[in-house]
Amino acid sequence: MHEIKLLIFFSTGSRVKTDCTEFRSTSCLPCLEGTYMNQPTGLKDCFPCTNCNTDPGLKIKTSCTSTSDTVCEPLEGFYCMDVKDKGCEAAQRHRHCEPGQYITEYQTGNECCPMCPPGSCVKTNCTEFRSRSCLPCLEGTYMNQPTERTQCFPCTNCDAGSGLKIKTSCTSTSDTVCEPLEGFYCMDVKDKCCMAAQRHKHCEPGQYISKKGTASTDTECSDCTDGTFSNGTFTSCQPHT
Repeated sequence: MHEIKLLIFFSTGSRVKTDCTEFRSTSCLPCLEGTYMNQPTGLKDCFPCTNCNTDPGLKIKTSCTSTSDTVCEPLEGFYCMDVKDKGCEAAQRHRHCEPGQYITEYQTGNECCPMCPPGSCVKTNCTEFRSRSCLPCLEGTYMNQPTERTQCFPCTNCDAGSGLKIKTSCTSTSDTVCEPLEGFYCMDVKDKCCMAAQRHKHCEPGQYISKKGTASTDTECSDCTDGTFSNGTFTSCQPHT
């Protein structure tokens, strides 16, 4: 008759000292300092604890115990490049901007996240274990710069009731540009966009149009001299016949 040995795996934090036989059970030893066992095992050696100091950009987040490995995280000024089992295995220093460049990162908690590019907004912030994610701007919204915002800006509405019309339509990376309707001039300009317009002045009878209104200036009127006349629409006064 064949002998059957039943191997019993013992609890975490320990290792096998001697295997069982038909006459005795397995005996175990606790893991040595600097080692751990996070699962029931039949091994005679525990796993070595991860050393966060082997990578210059890492530090200890959670120390190694007999039942769990060390968890590493990036040092201040570094970001994680390789994540495994919720711990960081490799980190890299944040890039420094050159003269003439501007920072495209934002801080959330203790993390510096790359901003989302123009035409998008932040969906989820970065953590030590994942990069930030972005969403494209919805229709009717835009983002014209790198951003940490979670919503894009609403496109400007060129209101005909305010004397405005569309000069350049809104895109995901640029706002609408408005201009005055024919017969109106702009009273308020912001970032090359007309924000408010007013109808050109009408000259009164006895006056003539001395300077025709444009998209940026109002009409100018002048009085006719004696012996001349205008119904207010002439560009010069006419002599009486």
